[in-house]
This record gives sequence, C-alpha cells and structure tokens, in this order.
Amino acid sequence: MAHFIRQLAGDPPQARSLGALGAGLWLCGYVLIAHSGNGLETGLYHLAVLAAWLVYLRQLTAQALRPATTSESMRLGVALGMVFLARNDAVFFIGGLLAAHVWIGGEAGGGILRRLRDATIAGLTSLATASPWLVHNKLLFGSIVPISGSAQSHDSVLGQNMTVVPANLLEAMLVLLPIPGAVERSGPVLVAGPFLVIVLLLGFGYWSRGRGVGVRRMVVASTLFLGGLVGYYGLFFGAAHFIPRYLSVLSVLLWPMLVLLTGALADRVQTRWQGLRPLGVAGLVVLCAVSVNNARLHWNHGEQHMHRQVAEWVTEHVAPEVWVGAVQTGTLGYFHDRTINLDGKVNPEALKVILRTGDVRDAYIMDSPIQHIIDWVAITDWATKPGAPTFKAAFDVAVRDTSLNLGVLTRRQPPANIDAH
Repeated sequence: MAHFIRQLAGDPPQARSLGALGAGLWLCGYVLIAHSGNGLETGLYHLAVLAAWLVYLRQLTAQALRPATTSESMRLGVALGMVFLARNDAVFFIGGLLAAHVWIGGEAGGGILRRLRDATIAGLTSLATASPWLVHNKLLFGSIVPISGSAQSHDSVLGQNMTVVPANLLEAMLVLLPIPGAVERSGPVLVAGPFLVIVLLLGFGYWSRGRGVGVRRMVVASTLFLGGLVGYYGLFFGAAHFIPRYLSVLSVLLWPMLVLLTGALADRVQTRWQGLRPLGVAGLVVLCAVSVNNARLHWNHGEQHMHRQVAEWVTEHVAPEVWVGAVQTGTLGYFHDRTINLDGKVNPEALKVILRTGDVRDAYIMDSPIQHIIDWVAITDWATKPGAPTFKAAFDVAVRDTSLNLGVLTRRQPPANIDAH
C-alpha cells in the first residue's frame, strides 16, 4: 500500500511520507482489521488488487509512451487472473482496469486500437490463468462460478441492499471510522455515503489532471469497479450481512485517493498558513491513536468466534464417523469432516432442492445420512415451523441454549442409508 501511494503521488518531496503514513493508518483501520483478519479470502483479495495495480503501473513506467509488448500484456493478465482467483467478483475490477486502459490515453501506447489489442491479450490470459478453477467448479458443482451466489440470492428482492451500501462506502473510504449499525440506514448516512464518494472521485480526477496516464486510468478503473460492485451487491444480491466484507476491497482504491487529496490540501494550507501546522500534527496524532485503539479492540476479541460453540459441541458429543448437517458449515466443516451443508452454498444437491421446493427438510435431509443438525439456536425452529411432517416426526430438539446461541436437532433412529456417503 505504501508503494502504491508513492507510485500515484509521483515525485513530490512528501511522497514517501504520505505512503508510509497512509499505509500505516490503513493497516490499523477498523475496516481492514475486521475484514482481513477473519481467516477468509478478503485479505488475499486486497493484496491481489494492490499487486495487480503495481504490476500495471510498473509496466506503464517502463513503457513510457511506447506500446506494450505481448509479454507485458500477458504478465498483466496473469496478475489479473490471480485477482480473480482470490474472489470472482474481481471480474468488475478486471473489466474496469482494461476498459480504462483502452479508453484513456490518446495516442499513448500506440493508440486506441493497439491498447484494445493489449487489453484483449491481458483479458484472455487472465481467463486462462483462472480456467483450472473454473473447470473444477463445473465438474464438481455444475457451475463455473461458486454456487454460493445462487444460494444467497435466490430469494432476494431487487435493490434490497441499496440501503446498506452507502454506510459501507463511507467505511471503505474512511477506514478508521466504522459507521454504527444503529445509524447506517439513517437519512444522513444514505445521502452522505454516495455524495462523499462522488466528491472524492471527482476531486481525485481533478487532482490527477496533468499527471501520468496511470493515475488517470486509476480514477476511471476505480469508478467502474465501484459501480460494478455496488450495482451487483446492491441490486441483485441477498445476504446483506456480507456487504461490508464484499465492499471492503474498495478501501484499496478509495483510501489512497483520500490520502493523496488530503496531503495536497495540507501542503497548500501549510504554505499559506504556517501557524496551522501544529493543528495538522495534532490531527495526525489523533488518527494514529484511533488506529492503535482499533487494533487493540480487535486483538482483544481475537479468541471469540460466532460459530465456536457449534464446533465445540460437535467435537465433544459427536464421533468423527457420524454425519452432521448445518446451514452454516464453514467453521464446523473445518473441525468435523463429515459435515453436510444445508443452505446450498457448497452443496449443489441441496441447492437444487432449495430452488425447487424452498425446503430441505423432507426433500433432502430425510434421504441423507445426517444424524444431528447443529447451528445457531434458531435451527431448532425447524422442528416447529410449518411443513415437513416426516422431518418433524424423525428429529427431536436435543439442545436449545439461547445463552450460547446453540441449537441441536437429533434424529430418533439412525438413517437407513447411513453409509450412503
């Protein structure tokens, strides 16, 4: 991140300081710690996006105004393919960067037709880089992209997440200041989120005039990437609780813009009003203190996990050879191999049943070797909610612990096809 900010800043005397300060604050930001220290792919995604941009900016520096070579375009394609392998919604990032490469530049890089050739080579190379994973998905899950998207969006309503997007845009831009859940859908936040991000993009676009073509392309690419993510997750996606993590990657682009604009403004203010310099130093001290406190808060909760009690119950009460089921299987499946996913995110058979009937109890679980269903306490509602008479006759509520947020349903008799899996 420090190197990325320095590359965008160019050669002013404060470029190195801006890079170090910006990277340090970003690294300790509440948003980054929350979404990159969770054992998931998010931190890798942030790294891959940064690496791809550094590859691209380095190539532009080497090329100056000459066209890119085929090998350079292929190297960029490999870097973009690695971003896609980190998260497949990087298709918006790849499309945005390549579109900006073609669109911005005049005759630089051999003209628009030559840049279109470069983008085509890079795009096809990125597809080739990702193709083993895509083929693997098709063979194992029947879909070239993860079926989790279908599982999370099959019952979504158009635009249902647009009210949570503005707060998360603000968090991605500010990184140090989380928006409390109680106000994230309030009127001021709904207005301020898009407004401030648009102001930032326009301001950085103005600042980038006369600078290198890479900086100007970064503005366009970032705008297209942001638009793609907001459009998809805001309009078509379900599972609103995932939106903060999925949009956190925008901090990789919005935060450097904010740092550079703030640095330019501070430089101008300092030139005109030398007496305000102590105020600026005090502001930096406060920001550093906020960052350190963010890190402290997260590290203090480092041994807590919202699914830990589920995994611990299975470890203590279920033999390794016994099959269990759960809606949320990410953590549980790590500690218990014979775990069957029931919401379809990683189980294509369950997903087919969900899409066809909307209920896995009678149509799927009864024909499975599952002996226990373990999840948050709400899972016990499966024994009382309407429908599924066969399931309700076969499973009893074994644990309903609201204090632990733990629920367990146990089959009265072992399933006849217990060895089927």
